[in-house]
Amino acid sequence: MKKINLMDIERNLDEVALMKRDIESLNENNEKMTLNEFFYNIKVYSTIFVHNGIIIPFSIVSGKEDTYFVYCASTTGGIELVNKDIDKKTKEACAELDKKLESINYDLSKLAKKNILDMSKLSEDLMNSAAYFIIDNEYYM
Repeated sequence: MKKINLMDIERNLDEVALMKRDIESLNENNEKMTLNEFFYNIKVYSTIFVHNGIIIPFSIVSGKEDTYFVYCASTTGGIELVNKDIDKKTKEACAELDKKLESINYDLSKLAKKNILDMSKLSEDLMNSAAYFIIDNEYYM
């Protein structure tokens, strides 16, 4: 599985182009999509991982040759203390996401669906102290 961070697209441009070509090769009519159509179709926005206040939208997409884990995780890269804290929290969230996805073998159907009452019992500050998934506006753990 290839991992591509769309927030760092300048460094990943070649990988994005290869991924696009691989995914398009599944289309028997050999139709090409614009980059906007392509990003819309991979639906990075429909699956979200939340960990300690960090939000990481992602998608798992299969091409003809490979499977891609496409995500958006922003690190600031700055030198200020606040930015270092954000970088650290983002790296921790990415590591936690990797660990959780590996534990379910990247099969999101293995996650347990939770209702809003279940989620409210997790923590007083759900956004900043829990790890969970939001898939098509439903909560999962």
